[in-house]
Amino acid sequence: MLSPDISQINVVAILGSSILVYCILGVVYRLYFHPLSKFPGPKLPAATQWSEFYYECLQSGQYFIKIAQWHEHYGPIIRIGPSELHIDDPDYYNTLFSYGGVRNKDPFYTAQFNTPDTGFGSVDHYVHRMRRSALNPFFSKASIDRLSPMLIAMVEKLSSRLEEFRSTDKPLTIRLPFQCYTADIMTLYATNRCWHYLDTPDFSPSWAETFVALAIAGKWCKFFPKLYTLLEYTPRWMLKRYAPGLILTLDHHDKIRTQIKEILSGSILPVDAPIDGFPRTIFHNFLYSSLPESEKRFENMSQEAINIINAGTDTVANTLMTLVYYLADDRARCEKLRDELRGAGLGRGEGGKGGNKRVELEMVERLVYLNACTLEGLRLSYGVSSRLARIAPNENLRYEKWEIPAGTPIGMSTMLQHHNERIFPSSHQFIPERWILPDGTIDRALERYLTAFSRGTRSCIGRLLAKVEIHLALAVVISRFNIQLYDTEFDRDVKIKRDFFLPQPGSDSRGVRVLLS
Repeated sequence: MLSPDISQINVVAILGSSILVYCILGVVYRLYFHPLSKFPGPKLPAATQWSEFYYECLQSGQYFIKIAQWHEHYGPIIRIGPSELHIDDPDYYNTLFSYGGVRNKDPFYTAQFNTPDTGFGSVDHYVHRMRRSALNPFFSKASIDRLSPMLIAMVEKLSSRLEEFRSTDKPLTIRLPFQCYTADIMTLYATNRCWHYLDTPDFSPSWAETFVALAIAGKWCKFFPKLYTLLEYTPRWMLKRYAPGLILTLDHHDKIRTQIKEILSGSILPVDAPIDGFPRTIFHNFLYSSLPESEKRFENMSQEAINIINAGTDTVANTLMTLVYYLADDRARCEKLRDELRGAGLGRGEGGKGGNKRVELEMVERLVYLNACTLEGLRLSYGVSSRLARIAPNENLRYEKWEIPAGTPIGMSTMLQHHNERIFPSSHQFIPERWILPDGTIDRALERYLTAFSRGTRSCIGRLLAKVEIHLALAVVISRFNIQLYDTEFDRDVKIKRDFFLPQPGSDSRGVRVLLS
């Protein structure tokens, strides 16, 4: 009879051996018998998801670099995970991100946001369509036009705050006021309670840090989704000591949830009486919408608010920061834009203050070079840097000679799209003129290759609002201020070094800093 110690050792050995054999068989299946085993690509990521984990979490968002390198080696279609393909071909984008077909999202991808009860976080195509229907009216052209007074008031407030830095020789990290500008717009429009970040003397740098903390947490939670639940129950003193960035994330979410509770309780009222059948603020509309009552729960509305406020803030601010950098670095193009703005009556008034003419939404939408600069800024800021994947659940898709099995997540990356030299020659250079046709109009055919807002039925719902915010802020800043870069280097402070869903420079970056005069 074996002693208890020997029996325990045998059980552990058998269990360990079984796990090892299971893992080996899993790798063999994935490499040689999986439906995607015929597709080109490196073997390690095809064998295990932990390859992506290494580059994303342990190497701080470097997987996008590996994907680009693999495309150079293996071609336009590659296998980048045990069950995922990636395609680098601008002409295939509208097929994958289709307006007509059924497209699901990959649950592995959506796990990083922890918002499954939202339109953005919905895996299923039809659930997404139902949830998005309640938001669509708020992001239509008519609704954005109706927001014009509020948007102009916000951009004028931005201008007045920037005036405080004029001729002070005090460098300003320009991303911060842009983040405050977009945050104040989104919070007021969403809940009728503005956060007033533009009123903070230092432009609330902790708000910028919140986005980095959110992104880092998301990277880990994509692989370990239950981490979000664990974080919610972890004592704050422990997080403050060992992971202070996560405190910013949790406080940010708590602030949004509190406002949703106040809307549900009636403490925060709509802007005014219903207009065109719905109240003007977004989340009051949920209470009046035709959505099922199950979609009007506190948790659903809180998650949707988190998504809308987050998505509508740093993406636009990053584009504006990118535009300011390139225009400040290119005096000729900056003057060309300024001349167009002056021709429309915009600029500094007498004594160097205010503007000769009040900025108007309809005015900036007509300015061709301003629109071209906006498009080029979107191209070089990418929107999101992370690959986006879609699943065709009911059909086999084809790419060249390859037949892709139904249900396969297929990713495409905006960065690769926007730096395709066939579509965008000299793609790493800031050339707004590429968007203007000989007849002086915007090249809409070229614009179909711009994917900063994605495309298809699940494209960014706020793209029209984002463009308007960029038009207004860029017009005001360039027409009223002379901008000089201060201790700013492209490679250190602008070039993407880390993919944190949103593009980020290296950890040594000090941000794009400017002097205003």
